[in-house]
Amino acid sequence: MDIQAHILNKEQILENLAMYHSQIDEQLVDEPTRIIEQLTIAESVMVNSGKMLADAKYWLNDAMHSDTISTLKELAKQNKIVTSTAVNKIINSLCKDEQYLVDWCDRLNRSATHRADLARSIISKQKAEMQNRI
Repeated sequence: MDIQAHILNKEQILENLAMYHSQIDEQLVDEPTRIIEQLTIAESVMVNSGKMLADAKYWLNDAMHSDTISTLKELAKQNKIVTSTAVNKIINSLCKDEQYLVDWCDRLNRSATHRADLARSIISKQKAEMQNRI
């Protein structure tokens, strides 16, 4: 099974994050059809950012694996004894770009979830107001 065929590369993730971020950043409008449209966008962003989060974690794990091996080999060549905490910090610093993608995907996913919840609340409020007028 070729799993990488289904995984976005880091550049694609970054481009999609910027695009989805601008969509989620729009101000919610208190107009029923526009709110439903924004809810649909937020739900789409939730799905896509969840997939991108998985893809970003794949690249983070890939980088951590290769950086761990190369760091350990380098330390062994130098006959240096380093604590596991120090090794982890070194590896984390080497994987900062991949971690950034994971963090942004996670934040975007949470933001889209909150936005969808807010849109649903506005729709419920408007529905209740309409029923009270009848």
